[in-house]
Amino acid sequence: MSDPTLIAPCDVEDLLIEVILRRHPEHLAAQERRRGLKPETLERLKAVRHLAAQEAFQSGDTMPACLVGSLGTAAAPARNEDDAIDVTLRVALEVAVMGRSRRDTLRRRDITAWTVIECVLQRTPRLGIVSAIQLVDVETVEFAQAQSMRGHARASFEVTVPSAASMAGLPADDALWTPGSPGGPPPDGEPYAPPVPLPPVTAIDAEILREGIAP
Repeated sequence: MSDPTLIAPCDVEDLLIEVILRRHPEHLAAQERRRGLKPETLERLKAVRHLAAQEAFQSGDTMPACLVGSLGTAAAPARNEDDAIDVTLRVALEVAVMGRSRRDTLRRRDITAWTVIECVLQRTPRLGIVSAIQLVDVETVEFAQAQSMRGHARASFEVTVPSAASMAGLPADDALWTPGSPGGPPPDGEPYAPPVPLPPVTAIDAEILREGIAP
């Protein structure tokens, strides 16, 4: 017996943020080459954070910015053959940019948002905590300000997390095991020590004798 595996939505957010931070500049550079632009014409993201960090959208000093956050499950969790729960999360990704004019803002918003989307779809590992990722929806908004404009884009993804939670990691609370024993509760109510492993299964050798039945 060991500590059960648990993959929380914040773990998925951390993965996507790491992917965007490390790989998104390559997608911006690819767009600059395709469009015949000078290097660094398209501004890199200055902030990539969790969705709760809305202050990243309040100042031009932190734009362009990208926020990532889980909004709950996109479908009912399903129990799999490993006695664990497969979960599909709805994950939102928000991008904010600032431009000098409406056309400049819209161009920066669209290129930045769609290169982030491209990065997430292409670069997210599928052999770790995530097994599938699908783009569901994209919305765009623009805001006029005194001397500049601000553009927002919001994309929604469905992210599949296999075996996010185990159904068989630890015994039920009604198990009749003494505290501190294998399968039992922690001694003295202290949960910080790892659980005591269950004893190994004893091998049993048996021989089957086949004898004919007399008529």
